[in-house]
Amino acid sequence: MYQLVQYDNLIILLNVGLLTDIFNCVARTLTFSDFMAVFYGRPASLQRLRGPLQNLIRNQVLQGQPMNEENLDAAVQRIITSMQADIDSACVSHLLLLSESAVCPCQGHRVKRQT
Repeated sequence: MYQLVQYDNLIILLNVGLLTDIFNCVARTLTFSDFMAVFYGRPASLQRLRGPLQNLIRNQVLQGQPMNEENLDAAVQRIITSMQADIDSACVSHLLLLSESAVCPCQGHRVKRQT
């Protein structure tokens, strides 16, 4: 389920996907000046990301469960499952660019380029 959150004068859509949520977390936490400082070799502002990223992992990835091996395995499986269609699509597109016929490492099936 998607969640709209207002942050200053922005409205942010959460729970779209892990990568989008991480991007939103970084964008809410760091400023353009912070990015420029990192670019010029001054990474101190990245420390401000620690807390927000930890909260994101605890709340959205682990779904409030304690951090242990079993819960981490379950979280990783949920992430893989939610991203599987995108992974498959990227994998097939990449293979079609490289060869006429190849085996997809994601699913193990053979794909052929349509000519």
